[in-house]
Amino acid sequence: MSPFTELVYDTFRHLEPVDRANNYALLHLIESMGARFQGVHGIARDEDGVPGYAKIMDADLVPDEGLEWLSQFAGVALPAGITASEKRDLLKTADASKRGTISHIAAVIQRSLTGTKTVYVRERDGSPYRYTISTRRAETPVEDWDSTNILRNGGAELNADDWFSNFGNLFRTFDNPLFGGAHFRVEAGSNQINIGTSSLAGTLSGATTGKKFSTSLYVKGRPSAIGKTIWINGYEVGGASGEQSYGGSQKVVLTNGWQRLLIEGASIIQNDRTFVRLYLFSGNDTGAWVTGDGVDFEGAQVEAGDRVTPYIETAGAQASRAAGFGPVGKAVRDTKPAGLTANYQIVTGQDWQNVLEDFATWTAVISAFPTIDALELG
Repeated sequence: MSPFTELVYDTFRHLEPVDRANNYALLHLIESMGARFQGVHGIARDEDGVPGYAKIMDADLVPDEGLEWLSQFAGVALPAGITASEKRDLLKTADASKRGTISHIAAVIQRSLTGTKTVYVRERDGSPYRYTISTRRAETPVEDWDSTNILRNGGAELNADDWFSNFGNLFRTFDNPLFGGAHFRVEAGSNQINIGTSSLAGTLSGATTGKKFSTSLYVKGRPSAIGKTIWINGYEVGGASGEQSYGGSQKVVLTNGWQRLLIEGASIIQNDRTFVRLYLFSGNDTGAWVTGDGVDFEGAQVEAGDRVTPYIETAGAQASRAAGFGPVGKAVRDTKPAGLTANYQIVTGQDWQNVLEDFATWTAVISAFPTIDALELG
């Protein structure tokens, strides 16, 4: 019996013998009608020395469903996905008077970082009303990374240009796209699938040995191909040497849901390569492919670096994404004081200005970083 039901039922105690003889019909009626009032009653009544309504303003006593409401008084934006206990901790440690200060801005951003959670803040960066936030790439979620998809037709929005088929019937279709309004489909030919991107799809420039690229593609099995394996391979092409692989993904078993195939941080071997290719191959690990078995695919991406980042749509040209489309960028925007402009960037390590701001003398720099490599400049 809830406290509110008990309070109301007490006024009808003289009817309890009759109610008991009727299987407590009156009690059940009061319970069902009073359920909607119990929440308010629980907050409004005095309890254990706590005055009525006081608990709604206390981070330890407020019901879980009241935490978002209470956060407005603390000046706190509660992040999505955290537990009620974590919300209470944020409310208790929050100090609205610190909002807009460097320490508060950095603290909010650090919640989304890993490692040493380094945040550089450069005030008056080009203007009294502009500041720049920098975080280290290795400590920043990949959702925030800036990147460029060098495959100029990673999606199927315009056409199937830049794709060719050695084995399989390749075409565009529109029945189940993951991005946009269209996707590719390939149906096995000669009991296998072997398709790739053309020489114009992912061009390179300059010396290429050791350059790292990450490659990805989304795939989904058609009914007759579910349970069979598929994988991708990255190839480097051009220059004096013949085409060769620079890395492959793990083989995955196809399902009726989209999966992302990944090749992360694979290095180009030759120094004079002019472009890279992405190939999609069928495998016979879990069953032989037969002519007509189909795979849907889209979201092809080749990007510099050692991690795969969220897909960047391309439709006829390479495309880039600026830094800050993940939780760190959101934190930068959420903590920006009114009237100021916040710029966000990701650095490989740190720059000389950061070093000189953190250390008073060159002796202190040398003491902290015995080698240039230790500075992690970038």
